[in-house]
Amino acid sequence: RAVRIGHGIRSLESPELVRRLADEGIPLEVCPTSNVRTGIVRRIEDHPWPELVAEGLVVTVNSDDPTMFGSDLVGEIGLLRDAFGLGREELAGLTARALAHSFAPSDVRARIETELAGWLAAGPGAQPPGPHT
Repeated sequence: RAVRIGHGIRSLESPELVRRLADEGIPLEVCPTSNVRTGIVRRIEDHPWPELVAEGLVVTVNSDDPTMFGSDLVGEIGLLRDAFGLGREELAGLTARALAHSFAPSDVRARIETELAGWLAAGPGAQPPGPHT
């Protein structure tokens, strides 16, 4: 009865588990830097992010132990963007998916959703919403 699973990238080893995760919409909290630094994947370009998404899994990007790994959420998103060529809509989707499955209060989610919609409407070159807003 999990509501979220930390990491979860090895779920791809079990087609039955992948189907269950997809069917139940259980989000995976994926931490790319941690996955590389712990040796789960050799390099970011080998990360199964695209396969997880292609399987229809709910995947969110997260940072794991910033003190140990020197990572933060902006950096993690940047890694995925650069490694897999994620565009504006995909980046916005990352945030929307994370919000939909977050434990943040509804007023915080609503504020971030408004900022995200404004960023998308502003077009290329607009600074994405984040800690600076």
